[in-house]
Amino acid sequence: MTADANADDAVTPLVLVIPTLNEEAALPVTLAAIAERLDREHPIVVADCGSWDRTTAIARRHGCYVVSGPTLTGRGTALRAGADFALDTFPDAGVIWLLHADTLPPRTGDAALLQHLSDNPGTAGGAFQQRFDTEGLTPAQRRGLRFVSFCNRMRYRVSGTYFGDQGLFVRADVLRAIGGVPENALFEDIELCRAIKKHGRLDLLPARIVTSPRRFVDNGILKQVADDWRPLRKHRRGRLSTQDTDAYNQVNRGTSL
Repeated sequence: MTADANADDAVTPLVLVIPTLNEEAALPVTLAAIAERLDREHPIVVADCGSWDRTTAIARRHGCYVVSGPTLTGRGTALRAGADFALDTFPDAGVIWLLHADTLPPRTGDAALLQHLSDNPGTAGGAFQQRFDTEGLTPAQRRGLRFVSFCNRMRYRVSGTYFGDQGLFVRADVLRAIGGVPENALFEDIELCRAIKKHGRLDLLPARIVTSPRRFVDNGILKQVADDWRPLRKHRRGRLSTQDTDAYNQVNRGTSL
């Protein structure tokens, strides 16, 4: 694994970690939104899984730290490597915020999560409400995505666990205590939530994060919902196989890491 860019030893309240694979189209939009919407600048670590497009060049041009290497083979390993780098490079960091490359943070989302953690010492981490970017989509696609959003809200209200496209964040000391981000090839976000909850509350903030609907648009909304549900159900039953994971990642690899 390699990393580039130089780091300060200064204390920083928050570090963002973004996993990538061929995100030359989405990453500039996300980095621009981070610069525009957040209250202050924060270090950004881009953990890249071997992109062969301009993703890493774009990340460096925007001043991000870039972590890469042959061990980064999926989102779990990328998030693990990026978060480990963040913890090592910024040992006094307070919070690690995991953000997908096609997901835009809420306005002043950094201030909101830092204030929430300051006001709630029993909270170990959390996530944001989520909505899809429906600009340019057909009325039928928008209706379909509203249904997906409704199902997602019901899921996380019942389970108390959140998906990665909700902008999971965790106190740095908690992330160290649990041994870092799980390296699961699939559903590393659910396993991370479960681990965080052993050290405190996992709270849902009211601000809405905006994520791309590209998987649903490219694969078809109903088909993508079914493709998501089958491995999720197996995971909950402890029956998710390597073949299931490989099949899911193969289908989704072109539209989401």
